[in-house]
Amino acid sequence: MKLTEKQINELTDTFKHADQVRLLHGPDEKESFLLFGVMQGMRETLESKGFEVPGVTGLWWYESIEEEPKRGPNIEELVLKNGTDGNMAYVLQGRESGEKKTLEILNSK
Repeated sequence: MKLTEKQINELTDTFKHADQVRLLHGPDEKESFLLFGVMQGMRETLESKGFEVPGVTGLWWYESIEEEPKRGPNIEELVLKNGTDGNMAYVLQGRESGEKKTLEILNSK
């Protein structure tokens, strides 16, 4: 299956919107964790299905501005490090929403 231009645009717009709203909140606010989870869920879902969407999959812009670009930890790595309580519960909730939205877009024509 190949992504349509409409799907790519919708995925990119959804991802950018989540990131923009996330940045409006402080780094320790619930909304930041939820939206980070949405972004991770979108990236992981697309990559697990073999899709590449610039800006959504691969390195994110702020991961690529370092002298040596490096991808941040995925959700599984974060859960191993932090458990599933507290703020990680919000990340996991957001991830589920990101996966769901991505699948909706992938199933649209």
